Amino acid sequence: MFQTSLYSRGRQITRSNGKYKFITTQPVPYGTRPAHIHMRISGKGQQDIITQIYFKGDPHISGDSAANHPDAVNRILEVKTQSNGDKHLTFDVFLGKEVKPGDDFFSEICGLYETKNGNIEFARLEDLLLVKVNGQIIASCRYKGGNQFIGGAANEEVLVEFIKEEGIPMKVKTASIIDPKNTSEGIKIMKY
Repeated sequence: MFQTSLYSRGRQITRSNGKYKFITTQPVPYGTRPAHIHMRISGKGQQDIITQIYFKGDPHISGDSAANHPDAVNRILEVKTQSNGDKHLTFDVFLGKEVKPGDDFFSEICGLYETKNGNIEFARLEDLLLVKVNGQIIASCRYKGGNQFIGGAANEEVLVEFIKEEGIPMKVKTASIIDPKNTSEGIKIMKY
């Protein structure tokens, strides 16, 4: 008996020239979400990218806040048919120089924060900052520089900014990239 999963994961290393190739089935839309593939691209000394790619012609793109965001335009890819009938697409990735916070910075920002919308927890996983609400991870964010992280999950992409002021607990400000009115601020109430 074979079991299949709606979600599949894989890990791959590029060739020495930086090219990569993988074979998969084309995903299908689910609910109101367009078909997509999640990707995390890493390279030694390079800043990670966490993203999703979509497929041109998917009728769900126009109604999806992440897929129809102006920043997604280069991630909506055309599926082309080769002479042998196989389909393929191309997604070129360019990584920037790695910007990585130190252990002390993670130690300073990780913990539990109280906001007007409830508590938010921040925890470290390697070089990522995990955002948890009610114990559920809602986003994994990469370091952007300064005191900022960016990332997201599902239809949400967030910017997380930590603010240190003399004599008060660490502050956090989270803002939705997709809906700038959706922001939250809070102070640290527990350090890990």
